Amino acid sequence: MFGEKAGTVRAYSYNDEFQASKDFIREDVADVMTNIKKLVAKRVDLTLEDEIVAKAIITKADPSMLHKIRFTENSITSNNLYISSGIANPRHKELIEAFNKGLAEIKANGEFAKIFDSYVGDKKQISKIE
Repeated sequence: MFGEKAGTVRAYSYNDEFQASKDFIREDVADVMTNIKKLVAKRVDLTLEDEIVAKAIITKADPSMLHKIRFTENSITSNNLYISSGIANPRHKELIEAFNKGLAEIKANGEFAKIFDSYVGDKKQISKIE
């Protein structure tokens, strides 16, 4: 992999191992879609992005690009996501509890998987052009 051009987004946080790696030439851009366009045009070899975010952005901007890229089998990193509410909001506990209850319900009845699949499909991370 030494010398491959990796499309990165300015002000994004990448893990320490990737940041320290000398295997990649990083090319920073302002946004995800610019990296997708560079990937399709073969101006970068790979780009790193959250799969759900990438697919949502591509679907909105230019759905035809989805079939021009492929996603890796494994993620590079995995981060938990949390919902939050300001404690100044008098309903903050109620809101969080309602969200957690609703999330548990849609996971149990299969609706969560349907929603997730409608955005993500094959659940792979963005990597190289096909």
